[in-house]
Amino acid sequence: MARKPRRAPACYCGAPAKLSGSQFGQFWSCSRWPACNGLVGCHPGTTRPLGSLAPPEVRVARRKAHDAFDGLRARAPEVKRYAAYRWLAKQLGLSEQEAHMGLMDLET
Repeated sequence: MARKPRRAPACYCGAPAKLSGSQFGQFWSCSRWPACNGLVGCHPGTTRPLGSLAPPEVRVARRKAHDAFDGLRARAPEVKRYAAYRWLAKQLGLSEQEAHMGLMDLET
C-alpha cells in the first residue's frame, strides 16, 4: 500500500491540497477547486507529489521544458541523469534541489 506523505502539499494560492485519483493515477489538487485549478501528479504507485501544485499554463511550460531537456539528454546518452540535472542547476543558478522541472515557475 502506498504511504501518504508526511504533510499534504499546499497550493500556490496558499490553500491546502487534497489527494484525488483518476484513471491516470493519483494527483494533488487545490482544495479551492474550481476557483483555483492548482494541480500536480504523483510519482507512480505513490502519493508523493511530482513537484509543486501549479496552474495549467505552468504545467504546460514544465512539460515542454522537460521534453526539451530529455531531448538534450538523448543526444548525450553517456551523461547520467544526475549529472545532467547538476549541469542544469548550474546553468540556471539554482541549487540541485531546486533544479527540478516540477518545482519551476514560468520564468524559470
